[in-house]
Amino acid sequence: MAKQQLAIFDLDSTLIMGDSFRSLILKKMMLRPQLILFLSLRLLRLIDRKSFAQKSHNALAPLLAKQSFLDSFLVSLESRVNQEVLADAQDRKKNGQKVILISASPHEYVSLFARKLGFDEGHGSNWRNDNYQHLYARGKLDFANENFSQKSYKWSYAISDSLSDADLLNSCENHKYWK
Repeated sequence: MAKQQLAIFDLDSTLIMGDSFRSLILKKMMLRPQLILFLSLRLLRLIDRKSFAQKSHNALAPLLAKQSFLDSFLVSLESRVNQEVLADAQDRKKNGQKVILISASPHEYVSLFARKLGFDEGHGSNWRNDNYQHLYARGKLDFANENFSQKSYKWSYAISDSLSDADLLNSCENHKYWK
């Protein structure tokens, strides 16, 4: 039996213009002042990328739990969609590929946004068994391997703007660096 083809899309600066999590943090810093501290610590390189993402995600969790906020945020993300990349995803889905979105951004809105745009699935950084699973760089590849094993899927395509996703991109039959 033939394996189902899998197409993996990145969110930030690929499917949408700009970085969704960064823009969310900057917009909500005054409502969540601890974000200013986390951002300062990151800029001074006193915490690593994963710690920054985890702390910021945790600080924003009450907001991300509100459907009214998510609805509004998804509208803002829709206005930033790169239509060429979205058309690529839609074409791949029409041709029978399983089309997924994997992002380092928070799962709460990545999954909803993916479904809203017609992706089969969307996955973002989140807590799993009390550990923060940051889907950045190697974390994105590990997540894909755990959930979409190459024993079950033919990794036919991936697209991302980030060199940090090089391992994931190179694991696919075809890939594209989006700029």
